[in-house]
Parts: sequence; C-alpha cells; structure tokens
Amino acid sequence: MRLTIIFVIVCFTLLQSCKTRHLSQAQKSNVSANSVSEILTDLFYQYQRDHQLFSGLIVVDALSDQVLFSQNEDKYFTPASNTKLLTLLAAQYYLSDSIPALQYYENGDSLVIKGTGDPSFLTKNDVDSVAFYFLNETDKNIYIHNSDMTTGRFGSGWAWDDYAYYYQKENSAFPIAGQATRITYHPDSTAIIVFPTFMKDYIKTDTLSKQFLTRDEYSNLITINPLHQPKKAREYEIPFYQDSSFLKTLFNQLLDKEIHYVSDTMDYPYKNLYQMNSDSLYKALMLISDNFVAEQLLFLIGSQLKMELNTQKIIKRILEEEPFMSIPDRPRWVDGSGLSRYNLISPRSMIWILDQLENHLTNEQIKQWFPSGEHVGTLPKGLEKLNIMAKTGTLSNNFCLSGYLNTASGKRLRFSWMNNHFMASKTELVADMEKLLLFIQEEF
Repeated sequence: MRLTIIFVIVCFTLLQSCKTRHLSQAQKSNVSANSVSEILTDLFYQYQRDHQLFSGLIVVDALSDQVLFSQNEDKYFTPASNTKLLTLLAAQYYLSDSIPALQYYENGDSLVIKGTGDPSFLTKNDVDSVAFYFLNETDKNIYIHNSDMTTGRFGSGWAWDDYAYYYQKENSAFPIAGQATRITYHPDSTAIIVFPTFMKDYIKTDTLSKQFLTRDEYSNLITINPLHQPKKAREYEIPFYQDSSFLKTLFNQLLDKEIHYVSDTMDYPYKNLYQMNSDSLYKALMLISDNFVAEQLLFLIGSQLKMELNTQKIIKRILEEEPFMSIPDRPRWVDGSGLSRYNLISPRSMIWILDQLENHLTNEQIKQWFPSGEHVGTLPKGLEKLNIMAKTGTLSNNFCLSGYLNTASGKRLRFSWMNNHFMASKTELVADMEKLLLFIQEEF
C-alpha cells in the first residue's frame, strides 16, 4: 500500500513538471506580461509617492490597441501644451495643407482684404510669399475689413501680466510680422538689429529700468537698459500691442503702401488667397511649441468654416463634429496653445488623439514634427535619449508628455503621461520619468 502511494505521488509530480515544461507560448507571455505590469505598477506608485503629485499614465500597443498599462487614465488633468495635439488634429481635419493667407474682394479700383488669422503673413522671411506678391503688385486701393474677430486679445485663463513675453502674443485676425518686434543682440557689437526696421523709432534707452528690455502693456514703446545687457548673444521677441492704428502703420511700412479701413459690416463675396507653407506652421506648433501659431490655427479653421473669429465658438463647433465628437472623455478645451489652466483632458482622450493623428499624418511627418532624439525641440535633457516622438506640455507645477514610444522588441506604443501639482524641480521629475519610460521601452 505504501509503495502504491509513493508511486502515485511520483507520477503526479512528473505530470506537473511536464505541464510546466509544455506551457504554451501565449501562457508564458501572459506570465511575463503580468510580472512586467506588476513591476511597472510598483514603479508608478513609488514615483507618485516620491514627488507628491497627481499623475496619470496610459500605455497602448499602437498595432493591437491593447492597453498595456493604465493608472488614472480617465481622470482630468491640466494638459498645458499637450493641448496643441488637439489643435494639430483639428488643423489636419479642416485645413491640412490649405492655408488661406487672406480673403479678398476686388471691385473697380478697390481691393478689400480680410484677415484669416494666418500667422505667417508678412514675416521677415515672407517677401517671396503669395500674399506679399499679391498685395505688393496690385495697383488698386487696399482696404482692410477686419470685423469678424470677436475674441479678446488674450485667451481665457491666460496670465494677464505676461503680455510682454514672446510666448503670449496677442490674438489677431490679421497678424503681421510674426506679431512681435524681434531684437537681436550680440555682446561684441554696440548695435542691435531690429525687425521690422521701423520699430527702431519705438525704442528708447533708460538706465533706471530694472530689465534689459521692457514694454508697457498698452504701448509699443520698448525700453532698453544697456546696464542689464546679457552676456551672450540673444534674440528677443517683444509682442505687439496691436490697436487699429498700429496695424495700419505695420501695413504701410512693410508694403510701402497706404492702407485704408472699411468700417461697414457688408458681407462681401470674398475669395481665398491660399499659401502652401503649412508644413512649417505644423512643425513650429509641435517642435518648438509655438503658442502664437496654435491660437492662429484655430482662427484659420474658423475662416475656413466661414465663422466669426471667436476661439470659444470655433472650439465648440470642432467638438460637435467628427472626428472629435467620438472622443472618450469630452475635454474642457478653451484655447489652441494650452496657455490656459482652464484646459482639462484625460490621458485616455490623449491616446485617442494620437490614434486619430496616425490616420492623418505620415510616419515622416510625425518624425519631422514631434520632438525626439533626432529633432529635440522642447524635450528636456534625458528624455531625448529615449526612442520617443512626443509632445511636451509645461506650466509651473505641471508637466505632461504624450506621443509614441518605439520599444526594443520593435513595437510602437502610444502613451500619455500627465503630471499635475508637483513641487519638485522639473529636472528631478523628468529624471524619474526617464527611468520608468526606459523600463517600458526595454520590457514591452
């Protein structure tokens, strides 16, 4: 009897051993995946504890749409410049490469023009553009009809005292010369280079000023204090305060023509004058995170839809139509750039945006426009070492990163990592993000 029992135990043990040795590849993969997921969960929770923040992360296989990891993916976060991913998708859907530089109506010896919001109009590199040639060559009297913009000069939720900083240029139906005075300074030269050149007349010197460059809120007068000049060469952008008289001055100086205003509200049968440099706009939007371009792209969409140039109304229209009406969690979307802290979106909605973008963009466009190791753009130091193509989003105490990650096994993942309310330095935060993303890159 004892021998029989021993024999049964030995057989059972051998059978279990055979089963273990003959696990299917799928079963082994599940065991491995579960283990990796558990480690990743522990790392993520430790990351949140270490930095005392609110964080959400979702990672999805781009080929199968399988969710590989998710924490707080359905919660709302302040996205900062990740908002530009929504703007990019809307622009691809409504504009693509069709950018209306302006709208025009010809009647006898008159040419009436209306702004579309094109941010590249009459910039320093624009002398050979379709718009410049069109206006420069006409012998008609030019009239500006600018009645369609009903948005304020700043977006909802923007910082009121950032009016003089390059990243917060005023909204405009007819932005000109990049909507800013560009001042180039070099410590080895006593002269400064100013564009547009006539803006030299708006510069004064004051050794009592607290900064090298300052501008009052409701004036285009720029004050320079040479006692605070930088030690390295720099290019500054001082946004215009753009009232109607200054807009007329800009036109007159850059075109060397007299410009008039149309004060009536007549709806003229306008035609669009298209320019084809949209690639540079989208690259500026994504790679260097240009807030001005982002806001003006929404105006371009509004012009294309024959709407008044009102940011809130344009966004509302976009969210009510395809493809945005299918977004998982309807965002609170208030501007094009992400400057506003009123914006709210969930990580899984960001994943949906990334999925939609793959339907509209080529791999080469993603590669060229998104910050990466090859085109660093706004990627912080450390993250450029990863095999990612991702959009950053930064406000004080907030940092978000959404994009694509190529793994060591050859997979392409979509991910969205949103961090709000941290007190640690961004450098410390990014260093730990790098470690966790590197783990994902190696293990999936």
